[in-house]
Amino acid sequence: MATVGLFVGCLGSPFWRMYEIPAHGTMLLCDKAGLNAHEQIFEPDKEAVYYDSIEDAIEKIEYYLKHDEERERIARAGFARVHRDYDGESNLKRFLDWALALPKKREVTGNLTCLSA
Repeated sequence: MATVGLFVGCLGSPFWRMYEIPAHGTMLLCDKAGLNAHEQIFEPDKEAVYYDSIEDAIEKIEYYLKHDEERERIARAGFARVHRDYDGESNLKRFLDWALALPKKREVTGNLTCLSA
């Protein structure tokens, strides 16, 4: 089993691999997202580890490869979070709730006003 799962690509968009890595019991090491959005998904240094630059990522990889207990604790917490909060059904419900809450755009065409998503 991998000891550190490196994910490059958070950048404000939580991709499926960000959830897949901890779902398999591996510690997630991920770049920071814009506006600290990553903190809404996994708690930093408790459920996942985030880095600011490639140099920072390398330092963190080297650190966690030498600190098994700390790495395993973070991996277990990330695993628990994925299986508690991010299963397929609840993710779909969250997405649908989000999509339904989007403001409707009004379009004016001639004398008619249409509402569209």
